[in-house]
Amino acid sequence: MELRARGLVELFDRAVSLYSRNVRALVGIVAVTALPLAILQYPVTRIEQPQLDAMIRFFEHPDLGAHAVPPAFPSAGALALSIVLTLLEYLAWAFCLSAIAEGVDAVYRGSPIEFAPCWRAVLRRWPSIAAVLGLTLLALIAIDAAAFAVVTIVVSLVVLLAPAALPLLAPVAVILALLSTTLTPALLAMPCVFGFYAATIESLRPAAALRLSFARIFTRAEFGRSLMCALALGTLVFGCSAVLDVFAILGLARWTAVYVTLDAAARTLLVPFVGLVLALYYFDVRIRHEGFDLESGLSGATAGGALAGEPTYAPTAYLSGEERALVARFLERRSAFPASRRDAIAARLAEPVRNRVPPELQALDNESLLERL
Repeated sequence: MELRARGLVELFDRAVSLYSRNVRALVGIVAVTALPLAILQYPVTRIEQPQLDAMIRFFEHPDLGAHAVPPAFPSAGALALSIVLTLLEYLAWAFCLSAIAEGVDAVYRGSPIEFAPCWRAVLRRWPSIAAVLGLTLLALIAIDAAAFAVVTIVVSLVVLLAPAALPLLAPVAVILALLSTTLTPALLAMPCVFGFYAATIESLRPAAALRLSFARIFTRAEFGRSLMCALALGTLVFGCSAVLDVFAILGLARWTAVYVTLDAAARTLLVPFVGLVLALYYFDVRIRHEGFDLESGLSGATAGGALAGEPTYAPTAYLSGEERALVARFLERRSAFPASRRDAIAARLAEPVRNRVPPELQALDNESLLERL
């Protein structure tokens, strides 16, 4: 697949194309986690069923009163089982998204998406992926706890010092608390996913993977695009979940096995597409701002050396045609790269050439040498 920057619409279109050509491998990557989760979800859904039935009866007959609704979890064990299942679902998402990203990486390097290699890479790095997820959840809990603490302190001070202002402040406090619980996950989701990819594809440690992910996304050039991508995918996932919930409210959840089966099937079909879009966006960010296409070309992973519409570069006394194409691309885009990436790519491009050029050119710094060549 051609290594070049793409717009968001083109990323979604490319994801559809990759999905249609690799549906068996992609569905298989997700299915190996969806089936065990469905088996675990069945008893939890059975436990929650009386609560759901009672809520439906309450909405149909409000005169019954809220006391007619039983507690969601009849025991501490049921609550613990639900929490464990939720964490396992998050972990399964993390592993599946990372495996799909490995498949996209293979496509960029000229290989097909295959089940076994994708999962081997994930199993090799699973502690780092789990650690990235754990750090993100801890950050989410800490931010929400801090926000609630601030709101509680402010409300308490108002009660003590100016109780008359409490009716005005209370709605504001509730809105701030709701914004904290909804915006924080939205802002952390994309860096968390990029952290999975950095830990798997770039073999970074969890903390370093998250730091790099935040640095990649929270920039003036990329923050808006990341929000648009996350919003589009979130709308898709929420819409599919809402459709399933509507069927549940209409009575499908009374047949627990059918409901759990449909939920697992929806997850198995949806996660591959979401994973493809996120992986393509991750590589797009690296291509745009870090010269990932140049890095891949230096590693000998690209075929040819010219992008679509790019002139064909003939070999010279010191450079092959492919090397000239890479140098031309670097010089054209270098001002958009961070200083560290710019220096690193220039050094890698210049290193193999220095022993070919005359001594007067060898004395030049990396970028000056590339400009002369």
